[in-house]
Amino acid sequence: MPGFTSYIEKFEKFEVLIEHEKDEISKKVNDKEPSMKTFTKKEEQVLLAIYHLKDEAYLIPIREMIKKFTGKYYSVGTIYAPLNRLHSCGYLKTCVERPDSSSGGKPIKYYRLTRDGLAALKALKRQNELMWKDFKVPAFSDKNSS
Repeated sequence: MPGFTSYIEKFEKFEVLIEHEKDEISKKVNDKEPSMKTFTKKEEQVLLAIYHLKDEAYLIPIREMIKKFTGKYYSVGTIYAPLNRLHSCGYLKTCVERPDSSSGGKPIKYYRLTRDGLAALKALKRQNELMWKDFKVPAFSDKNSS
């Protein structure tokens, strides 16, 4: 079946072209913007709280800042989980300050954004702006809602 063989060869060439096109598109996308980890909402809130707190970013003020912005009061454990994930991924660095009388004798672990952490916040901001672009709250009338 000579016609069938040439059809298979054309199909294989077409597959190679498609793979090449996918690679080219991927390169263009990756050249424009680095691949970004998908963040949970809590991770995003923690990053933003640390950004706003600057040199005063440790557990309790981070939790208070999130409460100020969201109205939600998270437990200490709920804040620790994203802090640890973000630190292990390289988005945060830590600094432990020696204890003094103001901390009740306990060392305080401060958090700072790394370059990757700041880049992640910038990318999150861009992503959110794009996703919310042109969003308008639709007007609903009482007779339409049932």
